[in-house]
Amino acid sequence: MEALMDLSWRLYLALPLMVLGAALTVWGIKRGAHGLICALRGDSAQLVTLMEGFRLAIVGLAVTGIGAAWAWHIPWLLVLSLVMGAGEMLESSIDIFALRRWARLYRIPGPR
Repeated sequence: MEALMDLSWRLYLALPLMVLGAALTVWGIKRGAHGLICALRGDSAQLVTLMEGFRLAIVGLAVTGIGAAWAWHIPWLLVLSLVMGAGEMLESSIDIFALRRWARLYRIPGPR
């Protein structure tokens, strides 16, 4: 692990990792904001989109944190990014599963 942290060319990988994470975060925030606006207007089916955007933003922040920790030798940031990213990804995936299941259970049947 120490050899990976001390690579002389780590910035060539860490900087694109941080840029990718920032792009994922922005994309997730835009997607989540769209879902939030639609949900506030009464379309509760868009709560899934809100949670998917939240999950994408959290993964982006975690990837950015991992890249920053690697670039600047900050081990506590690496651990924090990995733990928070994995935990929130698990929780939001469970929420998305529950929202999709709830939508299927309470779907109003259409005309036959």
